Formats: sequence, C-alpha cells, structure tokens
Amino acid sequence: MTRIGLFKILCLSSVLTVASILSSCVGPGIAAQADVVRVDIAKAKKSGAYECAPVELAKAEAHVDFAEAELAEGDFIRAKEHIDIAIEEKIKALDNSKGCAPKKILIKKNIDSDGDGIPDKSDACPDNPEDKDQFEDQDGCPDPDNDQDTVLDPMDECPNQAGPADNLGCPYGDRDGDGINDQQDKCPDKAEDFDEDRDQDGCPDVDTDKDGLEDDVDECPTQPEDIDGFVDEDGCPDIDNDQDGIIDTVDQCPVEAGLPQATGCPDMDGDFVADKDDKCPEEFGVRQPDNPDKNGCPKEYKLIVIKKDRIEIKQQVHFETAKATIKRSSYPLLAEVADAIKSAEIKGVRIEGHTDSDGSEVYNLKLSQARADSVRTHLIEVEGIQADMLEAIGFGESRPLAGNDTPGGKAKNRRVEFHIER
Repeated sequence: MTRIGLFKILCLSSVLTVASILSSCVGPGIAAQADVVRVDIAKAKKSGAYECAPVELAKAEAHVDFAEAELAEGDFIRAKEHIDIAIEEKIKALDNSKGCAPKKILIKKNIDSDGDGIPDKSDACPDNPEDKDQFEDQDGCPDPDNDQDTVLDPMDECPNQAGPADNLGCPYGDRDGDGINDQQDKCPDKAEDFDEDRDQDGCPDVDTDKDGLEDDVDECPTQPEDIDGFVDEDGCPDIDNDQDGIIDTVDQCPVEAGLPQATGCPDMDGDFVADKDDKCPEEFGVRQPDNPDKNGCPKEYKLIVIKKDRIEIKQQVHFETAKATIKRSSYPLLAEVADAIKSAEIKGVRIEGHTDSDGSEVYNLKLSQARADSVRTHLIEVEGIQADMLEAIGFGESRPLAGNDTPGGKAKNRRVEFHIER
C-alpha cells in the first residue's frame, strides 16, 4: 500500500471518530435540556399557564416533541433548533402565568362594634346601633324620622307616611285617591289620570295627545294615532304595521313581513333579495345590480357554487406537501370564492382546515390551522376581503368525510371548507 493510500485511511478513520464523539456528547445534552423544559412546563401549568399563556405553553410542548423526534432520527442540528425554541417559549409561559394561579382567601372573623346584630362589614353605621323599627333595619343605621317629614318618629302619628307638622306628621286627605292631597288637588273629586301631561294638578286630561280619541278609550293617550289605515281605532301609532322589526318609514313592504336585508319585503328563497326584485324568487341567488334580468338568480361560476350556508368548491385548495403554502394553481379558485363573498349578502365566512390521519394529532391540528390561516391571509391581502369578515379554524383529523384507510378517503379528508354566516 502506498503512503498516500494509508494517509487517506487514517483521515477517514479520524472523521468517523469525531462524528461518533459528537453524537455521544450532543445527543444526551439535548435530551437533558428536553427533560428540564418538561419540568418547567409542568410548573407553568400549575401557575395557570392554561389560562394566562396558552399559546406559549402549546408552542413549548410542541417544540419539545419535535426536538425529541429529531433526536431519535439522529438530526442533532434540527433537534437543537427545536429545543432552543422550546426553552424560549417555556420562559414566556412561566413569566406570563405568574400570579395567575388561584389565590388563597383569608376569612376574617365578623365584628359587630355596636352590638346590633349586623357585622361591621355590612353595617353602614358600625358605631350606632340600628333602632329595629321595621324600617330599613338591614342597613345598621338608626332612622329617627322614617318618612323624613321633619317630625321625629316618637311624635309622628304616621311615621312611615310623610305629612306636615300641623297634621301631626300625617298626610292630608285624598278624597279621589289619586295620590295628590286635597289641599294641592285642583280636582279633589276627580282622580288625576297620570298620562305625563300636567299630572301635578290632580285633574284628568280628556284627550292628551289630541288625536281625536278620548283618554279613557285611547290605548296610547300620550302618543297620537298615525292614521295610516292600519288599526287606527286603538289610538296608538303603528310604526311597524307588519311587525317585522323594520319601521314603516323605511319598510318598502309595510304590510307584508320581510327581512331587513330585503328592505322589509318577503324573501321566499332567503337570499336577501326581495321577491318583488328577485328574478328567481324560488332559487337562492345573489344581487346582480349590473344585470337586472339576473338579479336574485344564482351567479354562475366555474369552480364554486354558492349555497345558503356555505360556498361549495368543485376542486380542493392545493398546498405544498406538509406545508401551508398555497399552490398558484388554486389562485383562480380563491378568486371566485372572494367574488362570491363580495357579491352575496354575507356577514362573515368561517374557513375550516381539515387533514387526513397521517402524522400525529398535534401535528395535523397545527397544519390544518396554518392552512386555514394561509387561505384567510390570501383572501385579505390578495383578494381584498375585509379581515373582520373571515375566521380561520383548524380541526386536524377530527372531522373526516371518509375513512382514512384508502388513498381516496384520505384525499377527501384533506380539504378546506367555507361556511357562510348571514
């Protein structure tokens, strides 16, 4: 063997030896760090991290799992990256959960300084005992003049009814029983009607609202009848004849109950286009002001169909494998989804992400959430949909449409759904 050949063998042997040494040193170190992180995660949970730092807690747990998985595969570099992130997140979880755990409650002994049976903490007058005269006895304060008529209770013949001193603290008479004493009542033999019109004079008002109906037959004596040919005989204004919640002044169909979105008119198919303006009144559609002959009819798309409760897509949203990156081939589909959101009467859309059963439940849940978030971001930033109209939720593998035991079933389960809120 030549000297050069021998030299190459020695070099290769040295490299393998160094790699072996690094493996034996780095691996246990990362494993030890993972154990420490898990101990700190447990501390964070006890401190209340589930409530005060749920995101940081979840990230710390996930990255510890990833680090141990990479360690098992022998990828120490990736394992080190994950353990570093886990350490950073568990520190945040610990910091954010400080003071979040339930507090101990110190129970103090009840004290009753004035001995009236009402503890000081509930006694408004802790140094003055309650007089126990069945008048506001629960506040702990003595009441020397219950009715506050300036006649002290021991000298007041009507301690709970205000009256002048010249009548021994009792009120004057009230022949008509309207609550206004006869000295102040201009009509002491005719009871005041208390219709919020000159109620202090003690006299009834014949037709307070001047709508032609006397108060004794007028169901709304202080509100004049609107005389619109709809139940005018009761004396009450009818601001919403059809009782659909839309006042008649803006209701385009005031005697036919309808929806607010259909300007108060009937909407048989529920697409928020009033039947009188709907060219397809029995078929769910959208407003098409630029095409009056098709207004209220279903808008035709190549890749989607608008249903009452969802936007049904004819092909799936495609992502890069194991990633949340949307493939450009799905851009036309999302453009049609955005157009549907803009043209239909939609308050909001819930974007749902779903996966098959490949991978762990935690991984699939995070992947589905990331993909739903990616679709939401695309609709906002690329298609111009308002952010507050869109909600993104990932369900992972928890809601399959088919079995996961065949490729076809898995393909059905990997999906994005668009649910409509109206």
